Amino acid sequence: VDISNEVIMDPSRTLSGLDLFVSRYTDHPVVRHLDGITSVFYMPRPVEPTAEHRETAAADDRPLVQPLINSSTNSWAEVDPDLKPVTYDPERDRIGPVSFGVAVERGPRQQLNVGIRPTRMVVIGDTDFVSNGGVGGGNIDLFMSSLNWLLDREQLLAIAPKPVEQTRLIMDRRQLSLLFWLTVVAMPILAALGGMMVLIRRRG
Repeated sequence: VDISNEVIMDPSRTLSGLDLFVSRYTDHPVVRHLDGITSVFYMPRPVEPTAEHRETAAADDRPLVQPLINSSTNSWAEVDPDLKPVTYDPERDRIGPVSFGVAVERGPRQQLNVGIRPTRMVVIGDTDFVSNGGVGGGNIDLFMSSLNWLLDREQLLAIAPKPVEQTRLIMDRRQLSLLFWLTVVAMPILAALGGMMVLIRRRG
């Protein structure tokens, strides 16, 4: 597994510029049931299969490394995240999508009928998503699904029911801007136009 010091930036999936919203995942069993559920990461670092493990595990003793989470096509791996403002530099940065979560599995050959469980590992380029302030919403589902897969509890990989304790609206910068224009600009204008039409009809 290759781990980089770059930081993944995605202007279309962020609110503060440092966080990253993800609601689409790969088809791996860990994240297959999470499609459409939003997880939030803070300055995630690229975590990718090495060049020799990007395909399938060809050799019997070779681990299988598969991506779990990828950034969008609008993202890039930023070499210098301290720049203000952070912009994509084609000469230094890598264009997305970029993987920042992988699952590693190494086990016996499939043709051998032996009761040996595979060795498994999940590597995600962010630790804040399971911190006290970050664990919630899709983050807890991702964490529990990863844990169940590591423990070979495949029947528990589906999303577990959660008690409704609080309601949190997760919006990125584009959605927040759209909400502003709808509530602060569009709705008052429509109300004013409606009032003017009523006034004109009454005077007529």
